[in-house]
Amino acid sequence: MPATNKKGHVMSQRGGQFVPSFLVVVAGQSVEMPNEDEVAHNVYSVSDAKSFNLGYYAKGELKAVSFDRPGIVDVLCLLHSFMHARILVVPHPYYSTVAANGTFHIHNAPAGGFVLRFWGEGMASFSQKITVPANGKPIIVQFPSLSTTPK
Repeated sequence: MPATNKKGHVMSQRGGQFVPSFLVVVAGQSVEMPNEDEVAHNVYSVSDAKSFNLGYYAKGELKAVSFDRPGIVDVLCLLHSFMHARILVVPHPYYSTVAANGTFHIHNAPAGGFVLRFWGEGMASFSQKITVPANGKPIIVQFPSLSTTPK
């Protein structure tokens, strides 16, 4: 497996919200959390995967958090209960987000058997076993239907 990319990510506090409101990082990476608002914020989480409290900080200040354990981290502001974001910490660099057209690509995955795990806001997570061929040819993964039929 390749070395974890230590390149950090950014989740800003802007306009009274976290931007972006959803972020995926690999375990071992950090997220910078600059305050771009005119008011102070207190960014924190009590999630199992990562618990932290960055304290109060004003516009122009930046704090960072390192995420070392896979899982979902709910990010909140103690001062503004309407602010909420999620960080999905994955165990390795073989992941992807799904495009608007429903496709995704995971590049440079080694050959072998794996379990794909799918997670989405407001939907049940699910898994599917796959085999990545040694020849590097793309494989097609069939999702269960994500649409609902009206009753």
